[in-house]
Amino acid sequence: MTDPFQHREQSLENRFFYQQDQKLIEQLRQHEQAEAGIEQLAAATGIHNHKVLQELLDANIRAESIVALSLIPLIFVARADKNLDEKEQDAILDAAIEEGLQPDTPSHELLTSWLLKEPDQELLEAWRHYINQLCKELPKEQIADMQQHILARCRTVAEAAGGFLGRGGISDAERKMLGHIESAFVTVE
Repeated sequence: MTDPFQHREQSLENRFFYQQDQKLIEQLRQHEQAEAGIEQLAAATGIHNHKVLQELLDANIRAESIVALSLIPLIFVARADKNLDEKEQDAILDAAIEEGLQPDTPSHELLTSWLLKEPDQELLEAWRHYINQLCKELPKEQIADMQQHILARCRTVAEAAGGFLGRGGISDAERKMLGHIESAFVTVE
């Protein structure tokens, strides 16, 4: 004859260990997904610095949303004066189209979320680290071309709203942000 309390105790113990196993399995699955995400992002960006890749993942940048990464400076320039003007938004969307960003893609969804809600400063810092790492790995001519291209698009966005009250082009806040973006391209020799 079996003791009903012993059976219940065994059942509870089995359930406890089952739940613990499920937690461990979930942690392992998340770790494997994170590692796969880092590998995919490394392949998409050409960056192999684990810290930089982790910052990008933490900022919700994935291999499938890498095109949006090139638009981060534009978002921060447009939002520098705390007001995302419709003309600035249109300039950002035009730049997205030039980059080949298609609607209904993860990159487009990410860009849309940045247009609707101001992203955290950590996103800009992750972008700066990404650019700084690229500056260490790419030829100087390629870096110069990339810098010129990004800054030209940023200026187009900044000028789109026409400055303070539609006059004067680029606001002081936008000019300061442009300098911050440009400084990401400075490398230590």
